[in-house]
Order: sequence, then structure tokens, then C-alpha cells
Amino acid sequence: METLKLAVTTNSAGAGTATTWDIMGHVDRVRICYATTAATTCDATFSVYNTTYGTQDVLAVSNTNTDGWYYPRDLACTGTGADIAANNVPFYVDGQPKLVVAQGGDTQAVTAYVSYAWPV
Repeated sequence: METLKLAVTTNSAGAGTATTWDIMGHVDRVRICYATTAATTCDATFSVYNTTYGTQDVLAVSNTNTDGWYYPRDLACTGTGADIAANNVPFYVDGQPKLVVAQGGDTQAVTAYVSYAWPV
């Protein structure tokens, strides 16, 4: 299991973005930590961008400034592509991770720690 850090310091409009190196694997969990003075309206979105497939949204947390652990999951599917109800699997990602923050307040810190496993 690897963990990467995406750290954002918001601008005067309360927005900011952080990216890091490309990753490939299964996202196990995401910890989001907010500055103690971040706005309660803060939105944080974790996604992964791939030049071939575009942006894959993994986690969106809205209107909070409370630190938390999140375990984002994707729907499993059958061999024909039909969703399997109540069978969730970790997101498989391949690309550049990105944390986007909106409505966080002026010069506030928001950090995401993303734990992921390389494919076996």
C-alpha cells in the first residue's frame, strides 16, 4: 500500500488545486484534513485524470470542514456490463491524481492523503 499527499492552500476566492505524479492501482481510502478555520461550506473533490480516458471522479465531499476517512467504491459488474447490486469494489485508477477545493475560505489548507495499492 502506498500513500500520496495532495495539499491545497486556497486562494482569496476559497479555491485551489493540487496534483502529483501518475499512479496506477486500486484506491483503498482517502483521508481529508481541513484547516481549523476552513469554511463549513468547503467542497473537496478527488479525481484522477488520464489523457486517454479523461477524468474519473473518485470522491466528492461537500459542505464540510470536518476531517474524515473515506472509502470510495465503484459498482462491480457482470461480464456483460450489468451492475451487480450491493457489490462494490475499490476504484481502479490510472493517471494523475487531483484534489480540487472550492468555497474553502481565504488561504485555508486542505490536504488529502490517498492510500492505493498497485495492481497484482
